[in-house]
Amino acid sequence: QFVLSFKGAEARQQFATAENITTLAVNALGQQIWSQSIPVTGTVTDVISLADGYLIAGNFISIKDLTGKEVRVKPGTAECNPYLVKLGERGEVVHVTPVLASSSTYLSRVVKVNDNTINLIGYSASLDTGMEKVFTASDKMIHVMTNRQTQIVCTTY
Repeated sequence: QFVLSFKGAEARQQFATAENITTLAVNALGQQIWSQSIPVTGTVTDVISLADGYLIAGNFISIKDLTGKEVRVKPGTAECNPYLVKLGERGEVVHVTPVLASSSTYLSRVVKVNDNTINLIGYSASLDTGMEKVFTASDKMIHVMTNRQTQIVCTTY
């Protein structure tokens, strides 16, 4: 099966208003197996496969947890923090984890070593700046390590 994620109708992700991140699985014939939509005000950075499902990672300004409680970074600004959404093998939402930092942190890359070592690479930047900038070695990198349960193992902020 193939798993795809997309957000919005534009080529460039917008983050001013909430849009659904739609993740769907299709078979080799292109027939839909399952679909899941998650509203988020933010962006999608990556989707990775896990032994027992999938992990969506990105940046949020506002996101709702599993109880429906809204988590906001700083209303009225483009400040952001990373989020993790764990989907089960059939697309059910298992965890929604906002990765809260004391200042705006833009998630740039996700590097999976194995299911217990998933590295989130970010920078001190707002969402609008992070989407436009090419980060270099001189920029302050922020590292967050998580696992397939979306537990934060360690951080450098």
